[in-house]
Order: sequence, then structure tokens, then C-alpha cells
Amino acid sequence: RSYSERPSRDESQATSQAACPRLDGYRRQGLGLVPAAARRSAAWALFEMGPAAAPAVPALAELLSDPDVRIPVLRALEAVGRDAYPAAKEVGALCTDPDGFVRLGAVFTLGAMGSTPPKVPWLTEHQRILAPQPGPQSQVAVAGLQAALTDEFGPVAMTAGQQLARFGTYAKVALPDAIGMLDNPKDEYWIAGLKIIAAMGPVAEAAVPKVIERYVRRKGIAPTEALTLAAIGPVASEAVDTLEKYATSDNSYLADTLYGLFCIRGRTSDLIRMVSLLDRTDLARRQHKRDVVNYLNALGIKGAAVVDQVRGMLKSENLSEKKKEGLKAFLKKVEAGEGPYVVLP
Repeated sequence: RSYSERPSRDESQATSQAACPRLDGYRRQGLGLVPAAARRSAAWALFEMGPAAAPAVPALAELLSDPDVRIPVLRALEAVGRDAYPAAKEVGALCTDPDGFVRLGAVFTLGAMGSTPPKVPWLTEHQRILAPQPGPQSQVAVAGLQAALTDEFGPVAMTAGQQLARFGTYAKVALPDAIGMLDNPKDEYWIAGLKIIAAMGPVAEAAVPKVIERYVRRKGIAPTEALTLAAIGPVASEAVDTLEKYATSDNSYLADTLYGLFCIRGRTSDLIRMVSLLDRTDLARRQHKRDVVNYLNALGIKGAAVVDQVRGMLKSENLSEKKKEGLKAFLKKVEAGEGPYVVLP
């Protein structure tokens, strides 16, 4: 079946338990002798099993050489997640396939072999990406993703950067590539570079001058750069003067700048200014207040100094109930001693 015709979840669940032994049987027969439709059906059933299909990874890896079933096999391996790492070599080989969409599928599958960001209330509701905690086996997928960073098909390079960000410091080998991408005028490439750099945190200190250069070039209207500097943290101290220059009341991304300053130098005054934005009625960007709430939730206990100020904001008539819900989530994190989390761009 094509992707649009793949089995429904109910249909797949009815056959998924038999999928692993069935695929092993196909291997014994010789995969080339089994009808493509049967192989695709088995792959989609394994996709529905998710991580439970890990025993089928060797059989799935063999099927990657078959263009008739390659896409559902990639999806099945992606659904397996971290335990699909034994297939990293075969998946990585597809990063040079002539078909850009096959390369894209391979990049997503390699990324799934990294770790999954933790689920944190409020942040995940707004799809904020949190720094993950990868396992040692994750390293085997890095080489294929690193090679994909230079792909001429922008979506592949962009996705490779997003997926490498799931590997944190294990992606350190790609740091020079990521820094080089910051000079690429195409959005897919420089954004991917910043995501990789941010995920490495302090390990990416060498990238700070180039990130500052980009921030200045964009005259402070640069939330991605500000978040990258925030993720790098105190070792990005040379960025403080630049961030201060653009921490003006008319900056439509002031929250990002103040969050960056606080993460780098830890001054409560920066945090107080950021929280004060919640009571303003003249903000040009609708998402500004939502960003403040997100950053507070990322800081958690590290933002304890503004707890009283935040409690006062719960009485504000200038905040929606949804934003107040987010502030209450922050207060609960402080009370529980939870955080901080690193927010990636």
C-alpha cells in the first residue's frame, strides 16, 4: 500500500503481534521472493508496534535496500526509536540516495535513534524543544546526520540539524559544520546550525562570536540567536554587552533578549524586566507574553526570585486565563524544586 493507503491503527494492531516472526520467515525464504505488498504490510504493522518492534530491526535493515518497501521500513525503524541504532549504517547510506524524500526519511529515522526530549507541562503544549539526554548508543547515528547537513535539498539539511539537536554533546563532531552553516544565507541552513549549537550548551563556546555576529546583523530582532546564547549559558559572557544594547522596550523580541541575559549572567533584574512584560498592553507581537511564560517554566526553581512578582501578575486584567495557567505551572515547578530546563530555538 502507499502511505495514504497504509493500514488503519485498528487493522495494524490486529496483525502486529505476528509481524516480527512473519518478517523473520520472509528473511529465511529470501526477501526478494516475497510479494512487495506483503513486505509493506509487515513493515506498517511493525510501525504500529513502535518500540516493541525492536527485535525486527535486523530484518528491517535488510529491507532498506528494496525501493519498493523502503519508505514504510524507514517509518517502522523511526517508530522503534532509540533501539533502532543497529540499523544506523544502512539508514545512513540512504542519506546519499538520489531521491530527496528518501534522504529526508532517512534523516528522520536517524534522529529517532537519539533521545526524546522530556515532557514538561506548558512547554510541550507550545511545542518548545527541550534539551534531550541522549544515550551512548546514540553516537552511531551522528555521522549520517552530519553528512546530511550539506545536502543541496534545504529540507534535508534543516531536518538533519533538528535531529542532530537531539544528540546534545554527542554531536560535538558536527560543531565546525554548524558554525559554518551560520554564514549560509538560506534559512534552512543557518537555523539548523543554531539548533545544533544550542543543543551542545557550553561545549559550543567556540560558536559564540559567530552567533553574536548574526545577532548584531539582525539588529536584535533575533530570537533564535538569543535562545542559542541562552542555551550556551555563562561561557557566552562576551555576548552580554551586545544583548544589553538591544534590550530596549521597543524590541519586539525583548523577552528573548532578557531571557538570554539572565541565562548568561544570572541577574535578577533581567528576570524582573522580563516578567514585567506580562502587564504591558503595547506589545507589538502577540506571542511575546506566551514566550515569557514559557521561559519562566523553563527556568523553574532558577526563577524563584520573581515568585512574588508572578503571583501579583495572576491578578492582572491584561493576561488571558491560558497565560495565568502557565504562571501557575511555573509556581508549582518552583515549589517542587523542578528545573531548570534548556529551551532550544
